Amino acid sequence: INAEYMGDMVVNHFHTLKDQPAPMAPCTKEELENSLTEPIPENPSSPDDVLDTLESAVLPYLARLNHPRYFAFIPGPSNFPSVVADTLAVGFNVFAGTWLEGASAAVMETVTIQWLTQMFEMPDTAGGVFLSGGSMANMVSLMVARKHQLGENPDDWRLARIYTSEETHSSIRRAATILGFNCDTQLRFMPCTAEFRLDVDALRLAVEEDRTNGLLPFCVVANAGSTSVGAVDPLEDIASLCAEAGMWMHVDGAYGGPAVLCEEGQRLMKGIGRADSITMDPHKWMFQPYESGVCLIRHKQQLTDTFHTLPTYLRDTFKSAEDVNYCDFGPQLSRQWRALKLWFSLKVFGVGAFRAAVAHNIALAHMAAKFVEELPDWELLAPVGLSIVCFRYAPAGHTNKQLDAINEAVLDLMQADRYAMMSSAVIRGVTSQRMCFVQPSTTEADVKETIHRMDKFARLVTANCAPQAL
Repeated sequence: INAEYMGDMVVNHFHTLKDQPAPMAPCTKEELENSLTEPIPENPSSPDDVLDTLESAVLPYLARLNHPRYFAFIPGPSNFPSVVADTLAVGFNVFAGTWLEGASAAVMETVTIQWLTQMFEMPDTAGGVFLSGGSMANMVSLMVARKHQLGENPDDWRLARIYTSEETHSSIRRAATILGFNCDTQLRFMPCTAEFRLDVDALRLAVEEDRTNGLLPFCVVANAGSTSVGAVDPLEDIASLCAEAGMWMHVDGAYGGPAVLCEEGQRLMKGIGRADSITMDPHKWMFQPYESGVCLIRHKQQLTDTFHTLPTYLRDTFKSAEDVNYCDFGPQLSRQWRALKLWFSLKVFGVGAFRAAVAHNIALAHMAAKFVEELPDWELLAPVGLSIVCFRYAPAGHTNKQLDAINEAVLDLMQADRYAMMSSAVIRGVTSQRMCFVQPSTTEADVKETIHRMDKFARLVTANCAPQAL
């Protein structure tokens, strides 16, 4: 196997990224299946031939999520030092589940987790665990909350209530379902304010109502950067309410959490350090390759209280109470060494570079909003949320249904153009164009040209289609 050539492929990918199209090459499911479907190989193939297949039939049909003009969803920017570190973790086949088999990996994970808890100004009792991403981190956080707040009695679980906002990520509902809650009755979605932040007055009334009715309010899930609009809930007020009511406060900061590195984020996220648990995805706004998620718990002992188990076949792994077995901090026994890439890049770049990159992305979002507001017939649909901007083309004389069709057509043309990768959102019932900035390499020129092309396509669509045809 020509490892040197494969390494050169990765280096070349990073060096030429800006000149590549952001979306994947156009293809159909049938075309991909025809090029890749075959019986399981009985005999060996030349590694060079296999690599040729990968280069010609696989890699072109993957989106470039670390592209400077990838603005869709919440992309994973990645960075080259972390890619190298991840290669070492996989190449050495490190097992990061037990102290016996990975003592140095355990200490490095502990150190990196401490850096993150300090970033959020959590107390010295805090700890955490690296996981695959925010979905798993949210589930682990809710499982710890259930254990700590409700105990092991399923009868109490049936009376339990979780509260969150209308803007909350779908992983919360999925996690609650996996943990045995009936989301139709036990997960309450609270209304938001005009700024898309959880309405604390409505939350307080809901908690009081449920408690009066003999139910068990036990957890509030707050957003530190919602997925659609980037909204940050009033964390300080929610923390105070949870303290008064004896409830667990979980903060989903999978996307927005790293904003605490900069002054604007600290202002918006005042109170986040009071949370009982925080989710964060380093593979989003801390610029790591997939997979990298983190669950932080205010009292780390609650993690092992929830997950520790010691079957006889693992008894050799438990020699001392001082040993750190990360298999007892979450659901995985077999664990990849996920902490290495974040540790490595923080050491190589320093946290100051991360702070500057986050601040740069927030500034780009405000600049993009300004560009949109200066264009005729365009409007913002939400306040700029951290580094997310939501807007639409809205010329006079069209219904909302017609405007939805126009904006969806613009998005299709942007995908076909392949200059930038975009995605949409539904903001209070209407279709929105949406740009999320988490790439350190994105420039002002990238933003201006992307919005210029959107404007060009929008006017092309409205010029070629009569309103009644939309």
